[in-house]
Amino acid sequence: MGEIAEYLTMAFENIRHNKGRSFLTMLGIIIGIASVITITMVGNAFSRTVSDTLENIGGGQIFLYVGDDGAAADEWITPDDMSALGASDGVEGVTPFYSVGGSTETGKGNFSLTISGGTPILDKIQYSNMEIVKGRNISDTDVENGSRICVMKRTDVQKMFGTDDVIGMSVPVTSGDVTLTYKIIGLLDTAKGEEDSLLSLMNSEEDVGVIVPYPSLADWGYDTESFTGAYVLCDGSVESGKVAEAALKLLNRRHQVPQKDNYFLVQNFTDTFDQMNSLMGTVTMFVMLVAAISLVVGGIGVMNIMLVSVTERTREIGIRKSIGATTASITMQFLAESAIIAVMGGGIGILAGTILSAIICAAIHMKLVIFPVVMLSAAGVSMGIGMFFGIYPARKAAHLSPIECLRHE
Repeated sequence: MGEIAEYLTMAFENIRHNKGRSFLTMLGIIIGIASVITITMVGNAFSRTVSDTLENIGGGQIFLYVGDDGAAADEWITPDDMSALGASDGVEGVTPFYSVGGSTETGKGNFSLTISGGTPILDKIQYSNMEIVKGRNISDTDVENGSRICVMKRTDVQKMFGTDDVIGMSVPVTSGDVTLTYKIIGLLDTAKGEEDSLLSLMNSEEDVGVIVPYPSLADWGYDTESFTGAYVLCDGSVESGKVAEAALKLLNRRHQVPQKDNYFLVQNFTDTFDQMNSLMGTVTMFVMLVAAISLVVGGIGVMNIMLVSVTERTREIGIRKSIGATTASITMQFLAESAIIAVMGGGIGILAGTILSAIICAAIHMKLVIFPVVMLSAAGVSMGIGMFFGIYPARKAAHLSPIECLRHE
């Protein structure tokens, strides 16, 4: 134990006498470790943010749509199909996503309008990070009656009317040459804690929008009896993959078409998210590998400096060996020095990487998650670099001939 303390003391003393050179030697390791830490943490934060956002957008969502064979055979998704799907196990609701363009005029001016027709779950499909904060949502009765009522975002009504005290207010909605009056029954607003999220940015639109019961679109002359696609929202009691498979079989059975043909197709958003997460993980690993190259460069720098140190201290090595220092003790002395340089560089790199990650995550509104495993791995890597690239200089120093060392000027 005493010998190890002596080696460490000698190593620290030599580093202290060569501060500038030692720091420049550490710099490669600092940059390498900081790069790996930053890429890992920011990459994980980004992956988690995107994953959570996509999960909020499409978690538990399935999209059923008519394939080429179905369109050629004039087979479409009908309101009766949606009722049958809605009664299936594990299904919270089914809605078409009927979107048409329109306009409206208020005391604040003229506004382009996106009119979205659907059922009571459409707000969860279109604005999944929002919730009803005033009034109520569309009901099944509103859908059955084709009522001229609508739900809007709070930011939209504030833009249109200058206030959010609009429940019960009527708004003229024009599509084509026909203008109809809709009563505002509910307001949507961003869920608490989502104000700075990626999802909120995705939901920020130039045009204002209204959600209406889809049968009311028939008053403008739109077909509300056949659809090219419909969204199914799972209730979380079963896996979305099983719901998707059962929904596809149900549609094929109801329309008496062979399942092997492309009459109806299904897109399970959960599978899509898994593929995207896998892709982001692969990209992160590749970038980390590129960043890790700088660690190798830093290790070579350690080896070069240690070789220079061996040359400068050749006479010192000869004196130590002539008074009884063993090959092992000389090796340990130089290994300790290279390891300390690497560990100090690694520690500074970890700190710099963590600070840089926090700054980047704060700037783009992502939550930083610190992984102790990453920190420990980085410390282990820096130690390993110091030991690995210090072996050759240490062995070279240890195997120098004492006589030749003493002759060295």
